Amino acid sequence: MIALPERPTWHRGPSRPSGKTLRLVTEPATPTPATASAPAAAGVETNRDRVLRAVHDGARTLRDITDRTGINKGTVSREIKTLTVAGALRKTDDGMLLPGREAA
Repeated sequence: MIALPERPTWHRGPSRPSGKTLRLVTEPATPTPATASAPAAAGVETNRDRVLRAVHDGARTLRDITDRTGINKGTVSREIKTLTVAGALRKTDDGMLLPGREAA
């Protein structure tokens, strides 16, 4: 082996407190008027909105909704379940999706 010099390969300097402390900043539990209207004002469309619009535009199956919206199949399935429970969508006996009774 090659003779290496006798010196430490790593040395930690003395620890000094930086004087800065961290504190946790939490968001308020209830949305303020400014934060509640921000997504609506920005025109952000949620996945749920896109799935509902696809069904209103004629999509009747999970595959058709997935193709029309470009959303992942698992997300579409979750949104269909949520919209069905809420009454915005309904499933026929053969499994086809239709706008809910509230939307008609």
